[in-house]
Amino acid sequence: MDLITDLPPSKGTDGHRYDAILSIVDHGLTKGAIFIPTTKTSTTNNITQLFLTHIYA
Repeated sequence: MDLITDLPPSKGTDGHRYDAILSIVDHGLTKGAIFIPTTKTSTTNNITQLFLTHIYA
């Protein structure tokens, strides 16, 4: 899991502005990657919620 920050701001389809990407890579079986838009000021609680929503949903 890595947070890519300091990107130019962009507007998502939901109307929010994003300036960072949360990248989650499965180094095990699938070798897949998931990229989730977020903001540089996201808290640990926000990152945890993104992880649970996009990985376990």
